Amino acid sequence: MLNDDLSLKELLGLINQNPSLLRYPLIVDEQRLQIGYNADDIRQFIPREVRILELQAAQCRANVA
Repeated sequence: MLNDDLSLKELLGLINQNPSLLRYPLIVDEQRLQIGYNADDIRQFIPREVRILELQAAQCRANVA
């Protein structure tokens, strides 16, 4: 239903008519599809290198505290 030709006005109208779209997002990439919001599952869309850097930063903060 959604495509690149959907105008911002049409998108806002669609969200206004179906507010649950904001609670149940669709996230896609070349290999995965995520339906709905789950913070842990959504992290899989963050590149592995970025996740590793975030983990290292969190571990450093934990060691300082």
